[in-house]
Amino acid sequence: MDASPIQSQVIVIGGGPTGSTAALMLARAGIDVLLIEKAEFPRFQIGESFLPYNMEMLQDLGLEASLKKKPHIRKVGAEFGMGGGLKTTLYRFDISLSGRATGAFNIARADFDDMLLTEAKAAGAKVLQPMTVREINHLRDGDVSVTLSDGRIANAKYLIDSTGQATLLGKQMKWRTALEDAHLRKVAYFSHFTNVKRLQGEYEGMPTIAMCKEGWFWIIPLNDTVTSVGLVLEPQIARQINLPADQMLN
Repeated sequence: MDASPIQSQVIVIGGGPTGSTAALMLARAGIDVLLIEKAEFPRFQIGESFLPYNMEMLQDLGLEASLKKKPHIRKVGAEFGMGGGLKTTLYRFDISLSGRATGAFNIARADFDDMLLTEAKAAGAKVLQPMTVREINHLRDGDVSVTLSDGRIANAKYLIDSTGQATLLGKQMKWRTALEDAHLRKVAYFSHFTNVKRLQGEYEGMPTIAMCKEGWFWIIPLNDTVTSVGLVLEPQIARQINLPADQMLN
């Protein structure tokens, strides 16, 4: 292995949508960018239902054609109902007073994230995966150095932390603080199913949100056969139910 430091202008940590998009735009601008991602793509990730503004961003990035090559389903709105009854209401995106996109999409995040990372590579971003950052050696304006999990050093002028909830930079620099609003803490249980009943016609891609006093369910069609089903609860309610995570949906 070459032990010489890896040189770039910008280091991006995390290859999810934020990191891959940042690397894509930097590479297109002619900036030497190194993206470090801990997982081998494609990998499973939750967060499969997108909004019209996400479609606008993909259009601005010139990636709408790439999206259409991936298994996905178009959605024109969403369905909401209460857990105590069968009556639901459909809300269409085209009644919105803002934004230019009137539709959105659902897609497995493994496919979506892999698409973005592939586009970043094609634009010229250097990608190391699976790879993690072991330590941030120093972080100053115009002077960044990190140690990778394989022992190599990566140097750059700037660093972008796109590790999401892992907050790598916040932890290492001791910037992370406790979440003050306890209501924002949630527990989610989810899985993928086939042959789930759906709405018909142009409404087929509409996610269904079923609300109840304990939380809410989501039902999101991902492609022609697969549907994502999840349950979001307050942590104290999940503890009261006292079931293993893999038994909760059953």
